[in-house]
Amino acid sequence: MLDSIKSHIGGDWRVIGVLGYPVQHSLSPAMQNAAIQALSLPLVYVPFEVSPEHLATALDGLSALNMVGVNLTIPHKEAAVPLMDALASRADRIGSVNTVVFDGGKKIGYSTDGIGFLTPLHERRFQLKGAQCVIIGAGGAGRAILYALGESGASVSIINRTPTRSERLAAEVNQVWPGIAKHLEWADKTEVEAAFRSCDLLVNATPLGMAPHDKEVEWDLPLRTLPSTAFVYDLVYRPAKTRLMEIAEDCGCETMNGLKMLVHQGAESFRIWTGITPPVAVMERAALEQLRSCEA
Repeated sequence: MLDSIKSHIGGDWRVIGVLGYPVQHSLSPAMQNAAIQALSLPLVYVPFEVSPEHLATALDGLSALNMVGVNLTIPHKEAAVPLMDALASRADRIGSVNTVVFDGGKKIGYSTDGIGFLTPLHERRFQLKGAQCVIIGAGGAGRAILYALGESGASVSIINRTPTRSERLAAEVNQVWPGIAKHLEWADKTEVEAAFRSCDLLVNATPLGMAPHDKEVEWDLPLRTLPSTAFVYDLVYRPAKTRLMEIAEDCGCETMNGLKMLVHQGAESFRIWTGITPPVAVMERAALEQLRSCEA
């Protein structure tokens, strides 16, 4: 597909991209370029591997090159916040940016992770209002998901290997929706097990279990205490069935990986950059094809 795009690139074409470290694993170029090609737009989407210490320089340089914008992935989502000239309200409140628009020399930050996360749950008619949820991870994705769940009327327990991060995040969210968030100590097995036993929705918002290290992962959490009614949502999508999902399915739980979240957050980014609603089915098919080719 990229060969087809390259053969038509001219001086009026503009560039969109994704910045990450590492970034070789990203499915975003495949799905975004599929949407671009389906709509015959004079755009191309490319990956840029940018180390954390070079993020500010990279963003300034890409803005100077008159790029349309970029997505940001691990580890840049939170680090980019102070580098923006302006923040959309959701990104400002969350303190995380995954989509940047370059506009007249200004860098404007957005977060589409919450929309990406919620849309597949809405498609499954999952009832979030009043749900008891557990989020593993308090990074950029975890922050966006916690706020999305708070807006949806759920109660959330947050667990993170660095407890100060989840404790601080719970306190922040409780300032917006008093009492909806609770910090769990990873080492407090009694408290964690109690949260798991009453869990309606478990979300892994960390890279734990991601290929190529998926065979090495050891979940030192009481996953097998999950009720069979719990829904387990692993944001990792490579491999397609993670170790977390396998354990959850052994408990009788319904599971989903993060591919649909990736597609829907990418579709929202596309709308922000272009003002056009992209063909989501085309994006998902391209992402799946790319994922399968990587795993073959």
